[in-house]
Amino acid sequence: MGPIYHLFIVRGYREAYYQLSLEARDQLWTRVSESSQAAGAKMLVGCYSRWSNETYPAWGVEEYPGMQAIQQATRTNEKNQHFRYIEAETYNGVLMEDFQIPQVDLPDPIYQLFLVKNHHNDAWASLAEDTRDRIFSAVGESIRKHGGINLIGCDINW
Repeated sequence: MGPIYHLFIVRGYREAYYQLSLEARDQLWTRVSESSQAAGAKMLVGCYSRWSNETYPAWGVEEYPGMQAIQQATRTNEKNQHFRYIEAETYNGVLMEDFQIPQVDLPDPIYQLFLVKNHHNDAWASLAEDTRDRIFSAVGESIRKHGGINLIGCDINW
């Protein structure tokens, strides 16, 4: 299957997190990072986003070598009580067909997260595949036209 991409969106911190000392918070983040590294993950992007919205203070994308690696990291995080301190949502996916992750060579880049949710979207599903491809391509062109880079595109419908 190849690499699995793990999107995490931090919704907030639970009261137990705020009860930790600053040193204990740093230790928590060290354990989380060590858990991912031990499972073979690479952090592709990690963003602090509270400055741009009040709902999601942070998000990021990790690349894992496979599903077993994500499961290993999750078991370790569970053992470390990670979920007692942080409220988050996650999505796992594989790269979209023919997608290549580009190198970002911009000074101080700002990342924007797009989550396209097509649950029960009969209008989109009723379009011919070439029409959907053309629309998707036009969105990508618009992003590039305005200086953006599509960093990663994943299919989570598997």
